[in-house]
Amino acid sequence: MTKKLALSEAISAEIQLKEVAALRLNIASLSDIHFNHPNTPTEFIIRNINRYVFPDTPETRALDIIFIGGDVTDSLMDFASNNAVAFRKWVSEFLRYCAKHDIMVRIIEGTPLHDWGQSIIFVEENENHEIGCDLKYFTDISIEHIARYNIDVLYIPDEARPTTHITWNVVQQLLLENGLEKVDLAIMHGAFGYQLPNIEEIKDKIHDEEKYCSIVRHYIFIGHVHQHRPNGKIIPNGSTDRLRHGEEDIKGHVRLNKGEITFIPNLGAMRYITLEVPGMSADEIMDLVEKRLAGNDDIFQIRLLANTGDVAFGIAKRLTSMYPHGRFDVANIDKASKKRERITMRETKVSNLPTLTKGNLLEEWCKEILNAAPDRYDQCVKLAEVIVGAIK
Repeated sequence: MTKKLALSEAISAEIQLKEVAALRLNIASLSDIHFNHPNTPTEFIIRNINRYVFPDTPETRALDIIFIGGDVTDSLMDFASNNAVAFRKWVSEFLRYCAKHDIMVRIIEGTPLHDWGQSIIFVEENENHEIGCDLKYFTDISIEHIARYNIDVLYIPDEARPTTHITWNVVQQLLLENGLEKVDLAIMHGAFGYQLPNIEEIKDKIHDEEKYCSIVRHYIFIGHVHQHRPNGKIIPNGSTDRLRHGEEDIKGHVRLNKGEITFIPNLGAMRYITLEVPGMSADEIMDLVEKRLAGNDDIFQIRLLANTGDVAFGIAKRLTSMYPHGRFDVANIDKASKKRERITMRETKVSNLPTLTKGNLLEEWCKEILNAAPDRYDQCVKLAEVIVGAIK
């Protein structure tokens, strides 16, 4: 064998090893946790993560990398609040566990109106308490070569650029700078066309699945849309827990183990149950609720949809006294349907908002004030200036 042939075969073998490197790993991918959510309690979400996402089992301890794909929080926290204290405590315990078992953690920023850069707490806890977790937090489009596993990972936070066309151009430039034609994995927060079809007004915020599949060797783990609907290489995580009525599909996270993708359900996810009860008597409603709960004592939220004037509107307190671990709401069936349509449209339009930073927050807020309350503009702007000035 000539030296030239031997070198060629060695290079070929190295390329083959590179192409399967990611498939040898044990990876967990999750997103859309939404700590500090107004509906599903933060302590409840933490309980479910500890029980059903990262229980202390051989499978969890064997993980190589955990990817968290954005929307860790739901809103800007008051860091003296109970939710914030519980969140920081969980972050510390999570990082200590990962450090102990040599699990890498990689986090990207989600939708700015949800995350507000608050995932920096992972970095602060890790550094301030010298936890020693192999942790990185990405707030901009990046490519990381993880030498330990010989893989290249693309990270795309939500709204990293004004349009997805510009985002794609940045990705192309990064590939060129890193001497790559493809990356092994992509971690993204946003949406592809098949996830939010036929929404013309946000087309500039929708990623092109064909383009990204062409530059990702194995899998694209993506957060933002709360449903787990895989499409070839594209693996949406879905949300970790249920957060509102209408999200009654299975929740959980994704595992990649030796090349095989598995969706791990969150068996304790909050139950949001919608029951249509127009014209039903009180006894009929009681029977329906009892059958639906089927002796499950975990907390839940039930929404009764009825017509105006139905007995359902006077039964919520009675049901609450019978089931103190649950919450009951009653809504007009027609109004509830229209509200769900408005919420769905608002959620699909959220990515059409400008990327908010401390530098432009006041300006964008003033625009909204002018539209919503022009007669109180000066008063509201002064208050907004105080609030923005208090943000560190």
